[in-house]
Amino acid sequence: PFEKWTFMLNADYGHEEDMLAPKKDAAWSGVAGYAKYDFNNWLSLASRTEYFNDRQGVRVVRGTMEELWEQTLTLELRPFKDLITRLEYRHDQSTSDIFINNQKPVNKQDTIGLEAIYSF
Repeated sequence: PFEKWTFMLNADYGHEEDMLAPKKDAAWSGVAGYAKYDFNNWLSLASRTEYFNDRQGVRVVRGTMEELWEQTLTLELRPFKDLITRLEYRHDQSTSDIFINNQKPVNKQDTIGLEAIYSF
């Protein structure tokens, strides 16, 4: 039943000594889940959800304690053997205003991406 499905789970943990004053260690972590469905040999749809915890404010925006998450939907087309094209929609959300919209800090952003990959 899962022949057309691909699933992946990724977890990360980082730790650095003496990162904060006075000589205090810092840590951060994240997790991501992916699901991809192949409709046929040239069309796929994928979903990715990620969560990143930077409660000490050492990895994303220095001094900003935050949690971030994102959701991405990807439509993948493989029109030729060595060519992959992707159309992506991504939504990012943060507990802090780290993004910019119309020159104002906001806590979320949406992006659309298009890419082409050619293998040779």
